[in-house]
Amino acid sequence: RDILNYQSVLKVTALSLFCALASCGGKKDDDADGSGGDKKETKTDPKEALVNEAFGLMDEVATAFASIKDAESAKAVGSTLDGIATKFQALAKKMEAAGPVDDATKAKFKKMFDEKGDAMEGKIGTAMESLQANPEAATAVMGAMMKFGATMEGIQVFKDWGMDEGKGDEGEPEPAP
Repeated sequence: RDILNYQSVLKVTALSLFCALASCGGKKDDDADGSGGDKKETKTDPKEALVNEAFGLMDEVATAFASIKDAESAKAVGSTLDGIATKFQALAKKMEAAGPVDDATKAKFKKMFDEKGDAMEGKIGTAMESLQANPEAATAVMGAMMKFGATMEGIQVFKDWGMDEGKGDEGEPEPAP
């Protein structure tokens, strides 16, 4: 197959992965000092904790992609992605059990994503650029990437919580580039 075809598929897959993953943005828990969260201003609400967990899983995905150096490591990332997808599905069940979020919470989660999204996009983007330069590795991981992306797209609760990167600030779909 032509390398341009791989690059096109990788770009589309990376974009869909990022859009699905980016919808899970969050910030680190404020209890990093080990105080147990005794101070009210540092206590994380349960729904925000779930968003933080999703952001941690996003980081796992980016780290997995960054580990791809050749076709062999790309194959290993395939099973890693399967494991992370399972974790996302379990997280989605916890989010569904936590119930819907109101408009203010949706806005809060969007702001949390905006604070971290650029860095995560850069990390995933750098990994995808490296993968584009290695057609053998791209071929080895392509099926797993597509399966992972489809799994993420199928998790409705991320959209229900208003964490859908495919929308602009007004909630309208962003125009195609």
